[in-house]
Amino acid sequence: MPFHAPLTNHHADGTLCPADHKHTSSGKPLHADCPGRSYTQAVCSCGGWEMK
Repeated sequence: MPFHAPLTNHHADGTLCPADHKHTSSGKPLHADCPGRSYTQAVCSCGGWEMK
């Protein structure tokens, strides 16, 4: 069974920053409700690996 570790973007409060929250190349949010991306996370579907 292949494992996957998709990247997800998050706001500083830990909530998901959806793909429709567009940003400039410098990282400034273009969506009115987006406080900005704070970090990107990958969690392996195996449950034994995580990168933040």
